[in-house]
Amino acid sequence: DEQHRGKGIGKALVEVATEWCASRGCERLVVRSNAVRTAAHAFYTGKGFEEQKQQKVFVLHAKPAIPEL
Repeated sequence: DEQHRGKGIGKALVEVATEWCASRGCERLVVRSNAVRTAAHAFYTGKGFEEQKQQKVFVLHAKPAIPEL
């Protein structure tokens, strides 16, 4: 939520998640972020995350079937 940003909550969550992963022998921590969330991207890269890829989602809406008379 916008009113809670910048208070260190995300930083604390990343630190706890990193410690949790390390304690279980995980080799990496992966997060996903919507392409439009540029502030989140800056946050993650500031915490040492490296961008690996960008992804797009394509949707084709099927036309409704025409009922037979």
